[in-house]
Amino acid sequence: MRNDRVVAVVGEPGAGKTALATLALRTVRPRERLLNARPPAPDDVGSWLRLWTPELGKTDTCVVVSDVDALPAWAASSLAVRT
Repeated sequence: MRNDRVVAVVGEPGAGKTALATLALRTVRPRERLLNARPPAPDDVGSWLRLWTPELGKTDTCVVVSDVDALPAWAASSLAVRT
């Protein structure tokens, strides 16, 4: 995070991965805007991507995508390309 890199937090469900990512961000960049995006229903993935994709390029915003493994592979790839 400190070097503006994509960070992946992996672990068991309920282990506190989102809380860990949030705490790390608040430690490194306490004034940065933090958004938590959870995957949508399968029928809403296209509109969900259109909603969140513009946030990925903002320098003062961090987007935490929870449960990314629930996204279709094409959607996860689309997010990865835009970061």
